[in-house]
Amino acid sequence: MGITNETVTLTFRSEAREAIAAAKKLGGTVEKTGRQAESSGRKAGASMVKWVAGIGSVVLGYQALRKAIGFVTDSVGEFVKFEQAMTEVATITNFSTQEMDKYGRSVQNFAMRFGVDANETAKALYQTISAGVPEDSALFVMGESMKFAKASLTEAKSAVDVMTTALNSYQLEAAEATAVSDMLFTTIRLGKTTGAELAGSLGRVIPIAATAKVGMDDLGAAMVLLTRAGLSTDEAVTSLRALMLSIASPTEQAQEAVEALKLELFNEESLAQEGGLFKILEELTEKGEGSIQTLSDVIPNIRALVGALAAGNQLGGLDAILG
Repeated sequence: MGITNETVTLTFRSEAREAIAAAKKLGGTVEKTGRQAESSGRKAGASMVKWVAGIGSVVLGYQALRKAIGFVTDSVGEFVKFEQAMTEVATITNFSTQEMDKYGRSVQNFAMRFGVDANETAKALYQTISAGVPEDSALFVMGESMKFAKASLTEAKSAVDVMTTALNSYQLEAAEATAVSDMLFTTIRLGKTTGAELAGSLGRVIPIAATAKVGMDDLGAAMVLLTRAGLSTDEAVTSLRALMLSIASPTEQAQEAVEALKLELFNEESLAQEGGLFKILEELTEKGEGSIQTLSDVIPNIRALVGALAAGNQLGGLDAILG
């Protein structure tokens, strides 16, 4: 199928030479020769038009064929990737062949519904199940994660990761995935963060917050306060981690400063109460009288101190955020 510009040019010239030679062989009078030459020229021209059109059809047909072959090849490649991803899912489940076919159709439906590549959706299902979500609840949890991912312009993998981290850390049932999604959406809506930033960072503080028994609503509200104060999402997570650890496990020097200021709430028990984190910050801000030196004695960790100062300045709007 080696059609080139050179081939087309040489063939065209050959056809033209043949037409001219045919015209020269026409005999008779000048008038007759003229009429026949004119008639022959028209026929030769029409023949050439058909020939060029034929060549164009071949070229266009060849291009279309290449596109069609490319489409089929790509489709087959995507199908193979999808099948491999679903095979990986099968390795961590007890699904029968019929159940795997059912899950495969469900995954494809999710992909079309949320506009996500089917292969990526299959990987999200694998990630959901491998995170410990029961097999019979995996599609629901993945669905809630995909809703969050689509609405917040977040990758499916990141959405599943933060969702399953929250469920596992707080020991929640799969049915409570909707509550986790609501907390994430509210944090994005009220704070200065994005879905991608939150999903990529929050997993670093969720386990600590859950261990310290800081509720998800308090965690989300704290992220709102810190990001509103100007900290990036990643900085807010780092500060919040350090702040919780400073309250739950103060150093000896910090404990002495707590006793000197007669802080009653600066302890792990208060931290575990609903709204406890903010009550601690409120008491600390009030008795510390805004002195950075005094606050640094209580919270020597600079990252934790930054979080405490940033959140303390935003406590006036806390009721509205928690509401």
